[in-house]
Amino acid sequence: MAEKRKTRRLLKRLKLRYGVSSATSLAFTEDFSEFGIFIRAVNVMTPGSKLLVELFMPDNEPVTFEARVMWSRRVPGSLIHLSKGGMGVMITQFLTGKEKYLEVCNSLTNKKKQPLDAPPIPPTGSSEPQP
Repeated sequence: MAEKRKTRRLLKRLKLRYGVSSATSLAFTEDFSEFGIFIRAVNVMTPGSKLLVELFMPDNEPVTFEARVMWSRRVPGSLIHLSKGGMGVMITQFLTGKEKYLEVCNSLTNKKKQPLDAPPIPPTGSSEPQP
């Protein structure tokens, strides 16, 4: 299948809860971007379904948003670690924590672009002189 995403996904495993009317099912991300996430899960929803997602950032701060299932792949629980089972969802509306979510996306993007032997990239607005 051809790649349809306009932005690159960032590999990161974060805990989350999701559900139709309340976030009750536990799962984990495999990757995410500014606009969507892949939820690795056994219990998947059909494409077009609307979800409520509570995603826990690395500092355990929750970010809550509504999302729409774009695709899903059902895999038996015993094979979930061997095969990519879960759902690709597009974020439709942030309810809480949008700034925190985007901050984590930006920090992971900066880490990917930086060579291993390069000095750390100063935060935006830093008073450190640039070479």
